[in-house]
Amino acid sequence: MQVLYERCAGLDVHRDTVVATVRSPGKRRGSRSTQTRTFRTTMRALAELSDWLACESVELVGMEATGVYWKPVFTSLEDRFTCWLVNAAHLRNVPGRKTDVADSVWIAQLEALGYDVTIEPASAPPA
Repeated sequence: MQVLYERCAGLDVHRDTVVATVRSPGKRRGSRSTQTRTFRTTMRALAELSDWLACESVELVGMEATGVYWKPVFTSLEDRFTCWLVNAAHLRNVPGRKTDVADSVWIAQLEALGYDVTIEPASAPPA
């Protein structure tokens, strides 16, 4: 399948942490590289997350929209990046064992391919 977004990030957001995976072109032609880091959900840590994503030249950030935990993350990133909210019901199709890292990788993979049906662009309601 054709990659539509070369550099994207998938975030698995929780109350206290955000697991972020950046997907970017690999060293070999046609390969993909992923890097995963975990950040706290404090304002300082979210600023570090934003800076890391910018350093990685991320074009698109996607996060699972469950509960209310995504709102401060979305708000802290939306001025700098295109942010998509992922319908949590669509993520239940994650192949293999469900972990925070697997979720963030899966979101990044779906974004890279631009799955309109699975990932829907949305604007966040006021936090």
